[in-house]
Amino acid sequence: MGKIRRGNYIFVSWVGDHGHHVHVYRDGKLVLKWDLDENRAIKGRITGKLRKLINQLRKEGLL
Repeated sequence: MGKIRRGNYIFVSWVGDHGHHVHVYRDGKLVLKWDLDENRAIKGRITGKLRKLINQLRKEGLL
């Protein structure tokens, strides 16, 4: 599990028996659960800003 702050969001990544995914929080509330293997939302909706931040974090090797 890793925790990263970026762009007023907190990204918490998980690797486990349920796949590789990230939870995205804003103001303490879950706004998105994103499957990193399938590049799709598990819960919530992705915005252009969130997609850009997730791609940036992946390029940096943080997700």
